[in-house]
Amino acid sequence: MIKHVNWFKEDEEKFLETLTKEKVRIIDYEYLMDNQDDISNWAKHLRNHYCKDSEIDFLRNGTGLSRKEYLEQIKFPEKGHIISGDFSEILVADFLEYLRTYKIPRTRYLDKINKDTSPNGTDIIGFKIINGSGKDELITCEVKARIATSKEDIVQEAVTHAKKDVIRIAESLNAMKRTLYLAGDSKNVELVERFQNKVDRPYKRITTAAIVHSNEHWSSELVTTKELDTEDIENLDIIVIKGVKMMDLARMLYRRACDEA
Repeated sequence: MIKHVNWFKEDEEKFLETLTKEKVRIIDYEYLMDNQDDISNWAKHLRNHYCKDSEIDFLRNGTGLSRKEYLEQIKFPEKGHIISGDFSEILVADFLEYLRTYKIPRTRYLDKINKDTSPNGTDIIGFKIINGSGKDELITCEVKARIATSKEDIVQEAVTHAKKDVIRIAESLNAMKRTLYLAGDSKNVELVERFQNKVDRPYKRITTAAIVHSNEHWSSELVTTKELDTEDIENLDIIVIKGVKMMDLARMLYRRACDEA
């Protein structure tokens, strides 16, 4: 397990409630900067979402760019809102995979054409096999990042976009399967196929709306004063992950991922 996932602090009793009685789980992210090996491993983990270390030399051949230059100029985002969004999605995926034990193939950023746009489709898709039965779980997650600013309707925005995942899941699964097939990952191709036909092969569907927020801009009123529209969402789970100076953390990790490539 990657060390940085140990810094999620989840208290089963810690949640806020909206005016319409939805429970919103609050998870504190208490990261530590005292062990440089841990930070380097974290930066490597981030880097490999965009470009596998085993492939970077092949991909940069012909460009005349060093590894650092290739990542800076072609792969890593520069715009603040894209850095914020990408980093937050990866952080939530880590939470769901390592603490909620979903299998999450990391394909979303490998084929980015424009480094400063967000990929289309569902932010996060995860799978959990429970005896290969109707109890198996597919989770989709919409992530909204507010690690540099605040927004009054951020929870409703996350829920509204999570609802769209219910509609576009077939397209997202197909895109994931194609990427895995082209990468020669037959094991995960089979995993995706298990969840492509809910009628003939039933499973449980979980819909998650996740907000990653910086403590400096956080207020519990972003949850407690809101009435949410959650109609027609199956098994909705709403979570907030918040920590200190999260945008500074994200920028540092991207720089380190470049410097140590």
